[in-house]
Amino acid sequence: MRFIERIILGLRYHRKLHIKIIIVTVLFTVLGLFLQTNIMLENQAQKTFTARIFRLTVPETRAQGQTGQISGKGDMGTKALPGKTISPVTRRAITKHINQIYQRQTNFYSTAFMIIVAAFTICIMTIIINFARGNHSETRALMLMGRRSSGIAAQNSLEYLTSFGVTFSIVAMPFLLFTSPILKLIEQLNRTVFLHALTSTADKSVASIEVSLAKLLHNHITDFTSSSLLIGHDFGSSKITPSISGFTIIFMLGTCIILFVSFITTLISARSIRKSF
Repeated sequence: MRFIERIILGLRYHRKLHIKIIIVTVLFTVLGLFLQTNIMLENQAQKTFTARIFRLTVPETRAQGQTGQISGKGDMGTKALPGKTISPVTRRAITKHINQIYQRQTNFYSTAFMIIVAAFTICIMTIIINFARGNHSETRALMLMGRRSSGIAAQNSLEYLTSFGVTFSIVAMPFLLFTSPILKLIEQLNRTVFLHALTSTADKSVASIEVSLAKLLHNHITDFTSSSLLIGHDFGSSKITPSISGFTIIFMLGTCIILFVSFITTLISARSIRKSF
């Protein structure tokens, strides 16, 4: 009980320290959720695109045998009507190019997330190390009262973790309460970036690319258009249930970084002070 009480008192006494941790945590959480959600959207879009392209390649003989068995239920229920099908060469070329764009975008978001994690780690290390250097008198007083170095390190670690956990929960709450509008905004940004990457690499306009894709849909009944085939984001489908992604991984990464950095830093600082007695 006294251990928890000391943590609460520490939160009040070290206000400036925790304000810095709160600011860094807010940025880490918001940017992390944004990037993780984009990774989820890119993976879902690539999976959906590949599945839809495959559905457009039903062989002529198989398609004829499926006439009259067309179903509009679900994303995978619609079958191709007999008629023109995509040649294997054309299908492979289109699939390869679009999937390369998806993979490039996924790699970009993944790299950006790793940079955010590294930046968060560096910021936390800087904050805690600077605090430990300027907090020798308090640490020395605690040790004179009989506190062990590991106990002081554990107390400080839980103090920092409490600050991180409360801030993370407060920041995550709006994402949970307003998932639809926030996800819609992220999806629009994601589509804009994807289309820019697609047109810049293909050196074509979106309209010309959609015209080319529309030709591939000739003589096929589908539950998607050339536009939704290109983008791959079709949230109206019962097979796709997107949501804000990354809560668990961001919280776990933040927790591990906070605990490890704070415990090791405080422990080293306390032991160096003990040697000076």
